[in-house]
Amino acid sequence: MSSTPQEQRYTTLAEVALRHYALGPPTPTFVQQNAGIVFRVEAPAIGSNYLLKLHKRAGTGANPSAEQLEAGLHWLADLARTTGVTVQVPVATITGQFVCQIAGDDRQPINCTVQHWVAGDPPQGHFTAGQVWRIGALMATLHAYSHHHPAPAGVAAMRHDADALARNVGLLRRALDMTVLPPQAYAVLVAAQEEMTALIQRLGTAPAVWGPVHGDLHHDNLLFVGDEVRPIDFTGLRLAHYAYDQGVTLYHIFYQEPAIRRAFVAGYQHVRPAPAVDPRVVEAFVTYAAIDNIAWNSTIPEQAASPLFQRNLQQLIATFCTNVAEGRPFLFS
Repeated sequence: MSSTPQEQRYTTLAEVALRHYALGPPTPTFVQQNAGIVFRVEAPAIGSNYLLKLHKRAGTGANPSAEQLEAGLHWLADLARTTGVTVQVPVATITGQFVCQIAGDDRQPINCTVQHWVAGDPPQGHFTAGQVWRIGALMATLHAYSHHHPAPAGVAAMRHDADALARNVGLLRRALDMTVLPPQAYAVLVAAQEEMTALIQRLGTAPAVWGPVHGDLHHDNLLFVGDEVRPIDFTGLRLAHYAYDQGVTLYHIFYQEPAIRRAFVAGYQHVRPAPAVDPRVVEAFVTYAAIDNIAWNSTIPEQAASPLFQRNLQQLIATFCTNVAEGRPFLFS
């Protein structure tokens, strides 16, 4: 299949980035652009395959800084050594860092990273109860590691906190006109934001509840090899309440029946029984995750114009925000 002119430009950039890594004469193959421009890299001289990512996301919004990426990849490398979880272990450049920079088409710098390619099968259709139980157990393993290996104070990271929530609520108001997000619906969104902000303040940021997370574990970022779950696409260092990480996954499986959500929580609590998972807290972070997802998609014109976006926005207001604002449970009903 012939590549598009844009893919050809991306491939040229990929070839420049790969000069920073000692992989022999590698061959990059374009995979996709979403949160970044992704290539599969074959390195016959080494006998391994790699993943190259040019951190230039689709849509608007900030790309992770070199400092965020460097900190996240150090954390990921330590996680792999300590826990045995199969992840995309980062590869250092010829100068010893994990991140290199190249000039993009607009001469602006693009951060680039290389990681070992992880094999596995993507999920096919709906998750089974057994699969989500194992995903929950995997997430608990990551959180247990973060609990006992907290990020250094002041480290460069993407923080999913009250300020980030406020920015995304504001983005939705600016990106969507009054016919798409009427004033009454926006008022419900703000009421839910106020409840979530108060909750975030009560939770605090002690290592038992807050620390490095994956931040985006869903169908596209999970592979299966038999009974083993392999998380992929760790992007920079993300700091959040662990309930936010749970909320992201539960948001993406919310379309399935409540028994699937319960299986996820059961798998999590099997590995990390304390502190107990509070459904009301997780419901708030399901809502936070929905706001994050919809705010980002609102900046991509083809996404914002799709029927799926309209459905998700309606669900955000009618199901998630309304129930959070009014204190009604919804996650397992």
